[in-house]
Amino acid sequence: MKTNLKQSTRIELIVMAAVLFFKSLLVQPFYKKLFGFAESADFIKSEILLAAGAVVLSVLVSFMLVKTASDKGEGAKVLMILALAEPMLISTLSSVFHVLATVVAVICVTVCIKTENRILPAILTVAASALISFIMPCSVFSFVLLVILVLIITTPKDTVSTVISLAGAALSVAATVVCVQLSDAELRVYFKLYNIFDEFGGSECHALSFDRLKYVTFDNVASSLKSAVFTSIPVIAFMIYIAVKVILFKGKKNESVLAKVLTVAAVFLPYAAAVFSSTICTGNGWLTGLNFVPLAIVIAFAAKGNRYVLSALDDADGFVKAHPVVSAIAIIWLASYTAAFAPDGKVYSLVTQFAM
Repeated sequence: MKTNLKQSTRIELIVMAAVLFFKSLLVQPFYKKLFGFAESADFIKSEILLAAGAVVLSVLVSFMLVKTASDKGEGAKVLMILALAEPMLISTLSSVFHVLATVVAVICVTVCIKTENRILPAILTVAASALISFIMPCSVFSFVLLVILVLIITTPKDTVSTVISLAGAALSVAATVVCVQLSDAELRVYFKLYNIFDEFGGSECHALSFDRLKYVTFDNVASSLKSAVFTSIPVIAFMIYIAVKVILFKGKKNESVLAKVLTVAAVFLPYAAAVFSSTICTGNGWLTGLNFVPLAIVIAFAAKGNRYVLSALDDADGFVKAHPVVSAIAIIWLASYTAAFAPDGKVYSLVTQFAM
């Protein structure tokens, strides 16, 4: 039985990594040149590093999903499938620093979930927040937010662990503020880092400019969010389902309303941050974690035994089994939009023999 379980886990890991790797083919200049879709066949260092980073990310995300959610019941499988199908995490990657920020966040989340002692996760969260916010400032509202929330969510309920995690979270916020300032465009030039950011950063790693808020209008925000939200409807609907089930959870008479509210707030805070991020960030960087960050937060809650979330996931599993047609439509919906966020010259055309 134990052998079969290990084999099943290994198969899940391989399948997930393979699917994510295939999705990464949509966006990597290295593969487009390799398959003859690009005008130039010359390979440059940043393209090779980006392709290698996408391969590493495919494996790490798969490992995180399988190792943190596979033993939490069938409900957790729904999370794994949604995370695998969602179209933006892999297909919006466009630079070495972009993929590096994503890799660091995934490693940090996995360590926070799997490590009981809070010292290592707290230190890693501070370091991850500093690195991510320096190389890709617009990820402050997605991946930095994710690692800080997961650190707090996965903290055992004892005084020492709580103090360590809260201190780590506070230092992470401070490190983020400092590193965002250090990543200012003028300071990049002053420290002779501009060429490095130009080669490995791309448009997703620009310095944050809150001056853009002066020109924000409802139409601009709606325009930038429209396609992303429409594409993400199955994931958003799932998050709303989880939130409703958490709020309606009936346990002990003295059930904490505050605990329920905080759980729901943690799930939906990334969406609010993404809306704000869309107003001051250029490129696709803010899209990368739109679906993945809320899903990762729910995974963290489930992995640490949050009874509200586990109960909601069990109900979700029941819903999926009772309505297989709805579930299939949701997965097809997500998967069909994967190519929509990829640049032109998709490798999909090689496989399907028609231009998408």
